[in-house]
Amino acid sequence: MGGLLAADDIVVYCLSDDGGLSAPEHRSAYRLWINLRGESALPRWRALRPDQLAPLMPFVLLVDDLGARRDYQVKLAGSLVDAVLGGSLTGQSLSRLSDQDWVPFLMSGIETATTEGKPTLVTRRLIETATRSQKLATLFLPFSHDDADCRIILAINTIEQG
Repeated sequence: MGGLLAADDIVVYCLSDDGGLSAPEHRSAYRLWINLRGESALPRWRALRPDQLAPLMPFVLLVDDLGARRDYQVKLAGSLVDAVLGGSLTGQSLSRLSDQDWVPFLMSGIETATTEGKPTLVTRRLIETATRSQKLATLFLPFSHDDADCRIILAINTIEQG
């Protein structure tokens, strides 16, 4: 794993390989991203077929960069994402949701994956007791749009028990 940044209970890792990925959904999505990327810096969004995403759909958060304003629109949110974050996110702009406590978590992963152009794993503690630990772990995968810079982020969300 690459660099580490921390803010409160949010931890951001830039990945250089899949060695730090414990969730099978993350490993599967990472391998797909690597295969689609080939020799390019980023995989092209149009190279991803819907059938390749089908097994991951409950875990998916698809975000589109709206441009210079550094705002992002949720193009698609899977059922697990909506359940964990509390409501239907599809079609919403993150700037309109800035009062939600989970927006900094998403923004840290989106901004890092966009800036670095690398897969980024972000974790956040959800529950921490003497007998139980639970965290949200999200893998942010950057994609290019028509060979331009990173414009689309595919995020795969899982809940990890400890």
